[in-house]
Amino acid sequence: MDQKLRTRGSRRRTRLHRLAYYDALTGLPNRHLFDDRIDHAVARARRTGTSFSLLFIDLDRFKQVNDSLGHSAGDRLLIEVARRLRETTRESDTIARLGGDEFTVILETAPDAGAAAAAARKILAALSAPVPIGDCRLQVSASIGIACFPDDGRSAEELIRNADTAMYSAKETDRGLLRFYTPKLHAGVSERLELESSLRECLASPPDGLPLIWQPRVRLADGVLVGIAASVQWKHAGGDTAGPSRRIPLAEQCGMSVDIDRRVLEEAASAASPWLQSHNARALRITLDVSPARLRHRDASAETLATLRQHGLQPDQLELRLPENAFAYRDAAAAHFVRQLGAFGVRFAAEEIGTGHSGLGHLGQSAIDRMKIAPRFIQDLTTSETDRKIVAALIALGHALGLAAVALGVETEAQRRLLERLGCDEAQGGLFGSPADLDTLWRHWAPLAVPGDGQQS
Repeated sequence: MDQKLRTRGSRRRTRLHRLAYYDALTGLPNRHLFDDRIDHAVARARRTGTSFSLLFIDLDRFKQVNDSLGHSAGDRLLIEVARRLRETTRESDTIARLGGDEFTVILETAPDAGAAAAAARKILAALSAPVPIGDCRLQVSASIGIACFPDDGRSAEELIRNADTAMYSAKETDRGLLRFYTPKLHAGVSERLELESSLRECLASPPDGLPLIWQPRVRLADGVLVGIAASVQWKHAGGDTAGPSRRIPLAEQCGMSVDIDRRVLEEAASAASPWLQSHNARALRITLDVSPARLRHRDASAETLATLRQHGLQPDQLELRLPENAFAYRDAAAAHFVRQLGAFGVRFAAEEIGTGHSGLGHLGQSAIDRMKIAPRFIQDLTTSETDRKIVAALIALGHALGLAAVALGVETEAQRRLLERLGCDEAQGGLFGSPADLDTLWRHWAPLAVPGDGQQS
């Protein structure tokens, strides 16, 4: 009897220990055990005068997998990632799952940066193989940050912080990269934190407090104004101006993009509606960015229509710019958003075609009537034969799908003339005026606006 009680007590202690120190999903050490192991690694390295390395691993676009395929698919992916990490590391290394899609590896057998980089590349190669989940084969990538003891941190806390900093730098630069910590990265992260704080303050400002700027969209055939594009641009603590290219990714990472999209729509509709009515410019469209998170938000369609009604705008007076990867991972939520609002007349533009991995097969959806050509192809359009061929091919693709082609970043008259010859429909950029407040834009373009009873091209 005593033996049975002792056995039962031992099993109970084992279960409690496992619950306390191991991740229930993957079976890997959790954050508590990781903290113990890295403290032990630091103490050992100090005692023996040796080095070791810490890898911070974050899966790329994991949230899109969860949102489009469901959490069970996300769980299966995490389990497979854990299995591959075990297969590509040594028994003496500690792999841990800190939470979500974040993993760490303590490489006690990696004495220098070269050994750490070799181990990280092996992990990236292992993770890059497709993962079969249901009917899909997911192409997985990860971003890895590396910090080495003692050069990159003489305490566990400092080493963790710096490896995390390097990982975020790798993720912001591109997907599927490894990056070592450097003091310069720390300065970059400090700037990012300042930007984040400034953006939160901007979002918390009173109504009409978001600094919206506007830019004209012009029909190339006759120079008529056919749309006005609004975006947020604000000055952060350093005094620099941060536009959409920095704001949108940062807001997405910080979980603010849905709230900002709501505010931008509210304030853009409030500002533009009186103008469109008083100047008989009913046919003009207001163009706004929409973030990936907003596309997947459950109430986004109803909220958008309600805001338009509140300010006396019709759905067909709104155009939303879709990120090029909006349909990645067969994102059903994004497709539903487009279909639902498209049925009421909201129009969509596929943003900056030619820069990433768009689902080109989706561009012909009825609610999408414009494709926008990225500024990188317009910049050297008049001097680069390659860029001319790319732009011509993109325009032809758009027309074959029944879409108007819009060139972004048009800065010179020579670019405008060449785009017109290539058959491009519309253009936007500095040639037609720098981004400005609505009053400034309207003073110049009101006489050239498409009339209220005109038809959109």
